[in-house]
Amino acid sequence: MRGDPESDSKFHKRFSLVTEKLNRIWLGNVLWMPWTENAGIDLDDRYSQQLSLTFFAHPWQAVEFTPRLAVELKGVKENPKGPYLVRQPGVLRAESFKVFDHQLVTYGDHFKDSAVVPFWAFLIYEVSEEGVGLAKKRILRDMPLPPEIYKVVEPHILCRRVWFFEWSFINNFESRDTKRDGPLKHVLSRQFPPEEEFTRFEVPKGEIHVRPGTRMEGRLRLIASSGESLLEEISGDPDIGLNVDLETGELSRLRYVDGAYAPAEL
Repeated sequence: MRGDPESDSKFHKRFSLVTEKLNRIWLGNVLWMPWTENAGIDLDDRYSQQLSLTFFAHPWQAVEFTPRLAVELKGVKENPKGPYLVRQPGVLRAESFKVFDHQLVTYGDHFKDSAVVPFWAFLIYEVSEEGVGLAKKRILRDMPLPPEIYKVVEPHILCRRVWFFEWSFINNFESRDTKRDGPLKHVLSRQFPPEEEFTRFEVPKGEIHVRPGTRMEGRLRLIASSGESLLEEISGDPDIGLNVDLETGELSRLRYVDGAYAPAEL
């Protein structure tokens, strides 16, 4: 007889929360970045846009950015009671994110000689009282999220707040060995820099906080200011895409050939 799923590490390796997949889809749409259901970093500009389900298809999938970015997403449900004092007097409890050592090694080696710029994203999401039970539902980790589940659960996620950090940020935290999950780092939201050190973007159903001067800030500014005009550039022809150079502002046309976008004549 298998033990309690909440304490069974094998169960957690095979299954993931539905909200994990919902958060990944939401963030992908905010950043105009493809996501994957398979093992690996959660969002990466190099992933084939075709990995995203047709149900979740959007016009932005025909837009590529240079330099390319990647994101490892860590999400937790907001404590509905808010911050409160823990055992140490005057110390507030905060949402805690787990960063596994094997991810640091695998992903770090993966990006060492790559032109892709990786980021950490720490996401806190708020769930309605009616949706608390739904938010605990699990699905096979490699299974694409069925549209019917999306339609039922997503309306109960009321708000998402995300903080982005460059990859080296995690070096500020010590690793500890745990019996259930192996070596990992705990990152607490109260350890984030103060709000005034971030640029804040309001997005549908949430807000994004990024450090000024980073490639992620540049991407979000461009989407916020020029997103509609970029999509107008490629409207009317499903085989035409667009590459945007975030550093120079140059646009170049792409054509969809053999399952991928490639440079095309302007």
